[in-house]
Amino acid sequence: MDRHTSRRGQLAIAAAAVGYGVDTALSVAALHGLRPADLLMIELGGSAAILLAVAGATGKLRRQGAGRGLAQGAVLPGLSFLLGNLGLARTTATSGALLLSVDTVATVLLAALILRERIGVAAGTAVGLGTVGTALVALYAPDAGSTAVAGSETLGNLLVLASVIGSAGYVVWSRRTAEPDGEGDSIGRTAWQFLGAVLAVLPFIIGSWWTGGSRIATADPGTLLAAAAVLFCGLGALLAFNIGIDAVSASRAGLIFTLQPLAGATTAIAVFGEPLVAGQVAGGALILTGLLLLTRERPANPRPDKPQNATAATTTT
Repeated sequence: MDRHTSRRGQLAIAAAAVGYGVDTALSVAALHGLRPADLLMIELGGSAAILLAVAGATGKLRRQGAGRGLAQGAVLPGLSFLLGNLGLARTTATSGALLLSVDTVATVLLAALILRERIGVAAGTAVGLGTVGTALVALYAPDAGSTAVAGSETLGNLLVLASVIGSAGYVVWSRRTAEPDGEGDSIGRTAWQFLGAVLAVLPFIIGSWWTGGSRIATADPGTLLAAAAVLFCGLGALLAFNIGIDAVSASRAGLIFTLQPLAGATTAIAVFGEPLVAGQVAGGALILTGLLLLTRERPANPRPDKPQNATAATTTT
């Protein structure tokens, strides 16, 4: 794989990280007027409907790989997002932030164990800087209430941890099944994944609406606009990820995703007027330093081993 393709893949992963960061910040605004089940249905159901229509109209919705796409979508954005939201509602902001900050470490470790990706000095340093930076950005975010609001904090921590492991596993799984020439199928692949996500969280949505109703019909225009922005940010982020993961190793993708909390904090400051905190500035500087180190280490061909070539050489990040 040439350097241009690798760079394009990394830019796509970076775009996905920024998209998910903005998505998270806008979700907070949307949830002021919507219930979690409402936002899940708007984002996941809306994305699935749009991409299924586009993929079907352009002939990119294929049965081949549909089962895998549905299963991957059930993991992320489906159950991973759901578990994370339920966990954060039951734990403290500090505990949740610390647990979420280990996502990069979990991704890199799983990539090394399952995909046999070697971690170079620059990548190893970036892991440390990115993890500390992510924790600082999250911990120093302005907090509307740092105590657990519902249920056991231990259960909340376990749910957040399950979400983190699911997210890391999704990245490694996607890299394992990536195809070097699969960019043309990214729309169809993403459409199946969003459909899988909807099917995975549908029981929760139905149960939530059955017991507490929906606020979609009574939401104000500002809330609905924020929800629509969340929809398109999430849609674009997963599509960009599927394009980029064909050309980027799982460990490198995990490291680039340290941009996510930085993008979320920047959006909160720029759009919602939240104060700029010194701890967040320090965390952002560490994240960017780690990514700068990563760009100085040239990646080797990140193509994953195929089943028939299980003994192929390992990938260097």
